[in-house]
This record gives sequence, C-alpha cells and structure tokens, in this order.
Amino acid sequence: MAKKWYPVIDILECIECGTCVSRCSHGVYDKKKAPVPVVINPDACVNHCHGCGNICPKGAIAYVGEKIVIEYLYLDLKTCDRCIGTVDVLDEVIIKILPVLEMAGYKVEYKKTEIKTEEMAKQYHFLSSPTIQVNGQDIFPTIVETNCDCCSEICGADVDCRVFEQDGQKYEVPSKEMITDAILHSIYSPAGCCCGEYKLPDNLKRFFEGKMEKED
Repeated sequence: MAKKWYPVIDILECIECGTCVSRCSHGVYDKKKAPVPVVINPDACVNHCHGCGNICPKGAIAYVGEKIVIEYLYLDLKTCDRCIGTVDVLDEVIIKILPVLEMAGYKVEYKKTEIKTEEMAKQYHFLSSPTIQVNGQDIFPTIVETNCDCCSEICGADVDCRVFEQDGQKYEVPSKEMITDAILHSIYSPAGCCCGEYKLPDNLKRFFEGKMEKED
C-alpha cells in the first residue's frame, strides 16, 4: 500500500457516473457517497495502480505521485497588489523547482485561473484570494484575511483578501521560501482528500455582487 499514491478527481470533468467507485476493490472511495467519487482512504490505494483511471470515460482521474497540477486561483491580476505580487513570486518558484520535480519523475502542469463568478467559485471550492493549490489542495491550509483596498475598489464594497502567516507575522505577499516549502510539503506529505460541502463565503459573495453591479 502507498501513502503517496492515490487518485485525484478533476471535479470539472467528472460526470459522476460511479464507475470508479464501483470498480475499486481496495476501499479507496466512499461507497456511501456513490456515484460521487470521494476519496476516503487514500492509504489503501495500491502503488502505481491505474485501475480507476483507465476505466474513467472522461479521463478525469489523475494520481498523486504521477502528475502534479499546481494551480493559481485569483480574483484580479490587473489592479490587486496581492494577487499580482503573489503570482510574480510563484512564477519564480515554479522556474526554480520545475527541473527538480521533473528529475524526480513528476509531470508538472502549472495553471492560472481567474475566478470570475460565484459559479466558478463553487466549482473550485474557492475560499479566499489568492489561493495556490497542488492537486486541488490548498498549500496554505489556514486562511487569514485582512481588508483589501484594491478588491474593495473593484467591487465598491468592503472586501477582505488573503494574507500569509509565518512566525507570527502577516504578509500580503508570501516569500519565495514560504511558497517553495509549502508546495514541496504538499507534494511529499499530501494531506489527502478534503472533499466536503462547500459554502460560498459572504466575503466573496459581496465581491461578485458588487462587481456585477458596477459593470452593469
């Protein structure tokens, strides 16, 4: 059994057919949630088993330990100092660690996604801006926010955005060391599936509603 090999579901591609849940004989998925594929026991997955991935009709299953998807989720890259500053640092980190990860046998995909609507926020289980994910997991599991003048101006309402904590200090833009350590920790010591019910934070609801009103 392998603690660093388990399936990751692309929730945007999954059609919830239940094939993976019914065919897995190792107890990786929660059968009570079928046909929705919820990984409840990642440690039970057999090392380098592609059983569920091979039979998925949409190709919506990847595996931790094989492909790493690093995704940057944000509200604005035009005026928000935090979103712009954080992605600039993240770009530098990716350039630095990409060769190391590829030499270790990982396939790495780096994506940037603007969360434009409430519907997108719900699809991505988006909780705070900006967010960095590795295989769908937030690399900074603790969310702390403070008022963001930039995003408040965009939507015409008081909105908080994310800050990053280290050694008791809060930073609007995390350092290269903070991001590098968090990404590597997420890869080599993954937390597993954090599936659960999602509720759009009131803070984001104000942002989307205010932005829509201003655009109208």
